[in-house]
Amino acid sequence: MSVMGPGVVLADRFRLDAPASGSVGFAGVDLESGAAIHAFEVPRTWVKPVRPGVGVTYGYLATLLGDVVVEHTHILVTEHVPGVTLQQELGARHRWTHVESVKCALRLAEAVETLHDAGAAHGFVHPASVIIEPEKRSGPVLGWALEASASGHRCPERGTEGPPTFEDDCWAIASVLYEMLTGERPPDAGFASAEAVGVEDPELAGTVAHGLAPDPAARASLHELKRELARWFVNHAGEQHEDHEGTPSIPPPLPPGMSSHPPGAGVPAVSSSMPAAPAEKPRSKALVVGLAFGAIVVGLGAAWGVSAWMSKPEVKIVEHTASATPAEKPAAPPASAKAVSLSEVPVTAESEVTGDKMASCVAAHLPKGAFKKAPDLAWMCEETDPREGSSKLRVAVVEGAGTGNVTDAMRVFSKLGWYEMAAYAVVRSGCCPPDAKPIELPEPADGCDAMTPALQDLSKAVTSGQNVDPALEHAEKVFECEAGKNRASLFRRTSGPKPHEQTAFRELVTDLASQ
Repeated sequence: MSVMGPGVVLADRFRLDAPASGSVGFAGVDLESGAAIHAFEVPRTWVKPVRPGVGVTYGYLATLLGDVVVEHTHILVTEHVPGVTLQQELGARHRWTHVESVKCALRLAEAVETLHDAGAAHGFVHPASVIIEPEKRSGPVLGWALEASASGHRCPERGTEGPPTFEDDCWAIASVLYEMLTGERPPDAGFASAEAVGVEDPELAGTVAHGLAPDPAARASLHELKRELARWFVNHAGEQHEDHEGTPSIPPPLPPGMSSHPPGAGVPAVSSSMPAAPAEKPRSKALVVGLAFGAIVVGLGAAWGVSAWMSKPEVKIVEHTASATPAEKPAAPPASAKAVSLSEVPVTAESEVTGDKMASCVAAHLPKGAFKKAPDLAWMCEETDPREGSSKLRVAVVEGAGTGNVTDAMRVFSKLGWYEMAAYAVVRSGCCPPDAKPIELPEPADGCDAMTPALQDLSKAVTSGQNVDPALEHAEKVFECEAGKNRASLFRRTSGPKPHEQTAFRELVTDLASQ
């Protein structure tokens, strides 16, 4: 006998009202917030890899509110996002333009990446879970609908059984992309070559083939898939309205920072065996560590003002009728060691917002959400002095955030100190052509190593994915030596480097490697 039905209240909080329309499970309401919910039963083995995602919020992701165990039945409760699904759109339109398809796939990848950063797999990436035209928010939104058949949306070596994995999520995004491009589900085994994909754009066909390669060793990771799609998008975004075979074009979604729940729709999450996740997940988790300080500098140039930051809201934990297996996060996939360059721009929402390659590349080196508009960066490859360049970059970070916004990039720049010059050298190295003039700094003080090659070595280590520790420690010694010779003011500092400055730079490097 099912433990779910009309009138049932799960965990003294989630009331089930009626069978869900167009999906399995039940629709209902969160009695605490009044928000609409969707509840459905899953196999016990599915809960462990999904549970770390409880409470993670993102503009293009429906929130997983909790897992409930009732009489050995495992039930996931999620935010219900009404609207037209991709499955319905595909049935009506056959396929989308290439630009629309890639844009949507990038949004799904961002949503999935947000979960992966929290240690959670998704496991429900398929057209019926993608709400293309959600009510009262920008789309697409990745939901949590069960699929009648997982065929084509799981890695072929895994079949249709077993709990969700990171690899399945990446395969599913490539599969959904193929469906948007062609109107058909890809073969279960994937594609042995780009030619077999049947998409007229050879670069895009190659990306699909890479994401759906039969050999797991040759298959794209989520990071690689995002990078290839971003590179294609940056080069073709101007073709938004060049439709294929009469397919209507849709307006682009807003960037994640502008895509949020309507007022009053926020819903606290619940988990049966672990503390609930924060109600708001930072866009760039790595940069938040050590940066959540009470007041930060947020003005233009040296005249940044002070902005107070409120603590995260406490989330109520509700006891369920039975306990579940303690959550263990699956191992996160390793970060790619490939260098970041202007020709290989890792995707951020900013690549769509800014509309120019330099701003997109710079945004890719900064925490997510750094730019809501394109700042003036035309000077960067001509500015060889890291002292002046770092000051200009700090101003650009503020300008790119838009009026009244405070971003993670602004937070990290307010703590870099001496390492602002290192951050500038890294961004410049990654985004300027190889023949750009090299950086230059004053000759070293007696007994100190030269700072210019120290920053160049650090930039090379970061952009090539090498171990940064030796170069980072060398740069620290150079900074300390110059400060010890009473030359801090020459580098626009008042004293020697502080421990938190290197910490902030390390977090910036960690965030870049994870994109």
